[in-house]
Amino acid sequence: MNFLNFSERDALLLLVALVAGYLLILLLRLSWLGGQRLLQRLGRKWQDWRVTRHQHRPRPQWARALDMTRPAETTEPSASSASSASAASFEAHLFRRSIEHEMQQLRTEVNELRELVGQLKSSRSTSPQYSEAMRLARRGANARTIADECAISLGEAELVLAMSRDRQDYEDHDNRYDENY
Repeated sequence: MNFLNFSERDALLLLVALVAGYLLILLLRLSWLGGQRLLQRLGRKWQDWRVTRHQHRPRPQWARALDMTRPAETTEPSASSASSASAASFEAHLFRRSIEHEMQQLRTEVNELRELVGQLKSSRSTSPQYSEAMRLARRGANARTIADECAISLGEAELVLAMSRDRQDYEDHDNRYDENY
């Protein structure tokens, strides 16, 4: 290869190849680190699952007999088994209470979201220009009051008033349609 005829094009191609190689090495290192983190997370989740799975299930009698790390248990019920049973029932009670509390919070949030959806439905077809006029019409103001308060013509105020009356009929019709399907 003749290095005396090294052109700008060749230099640019060499630079692109070097940058591509660097990016490839960088991506390989990142994927290796990400894979290690993923394995660590999966390992922790697996250990947590194994521990919780085995905590709630009693060991069979033959497994207890083969367990060399524990002293042999007598066949008589002892105070420790009674306390472990009460601890298990207490744990189940705490778990149930936490689930009930979470359900109550979720119901509250769902009700709040329903109210927000209702508010959004009521304002879905009103332009910002006539929102104050619609509020006055819903409160029961007459066309003259709406026209004076919102600086619109009497004809526009009457139209807003008619729209507010029809809105309730429209929402009733819309609700009936939703209930049928």
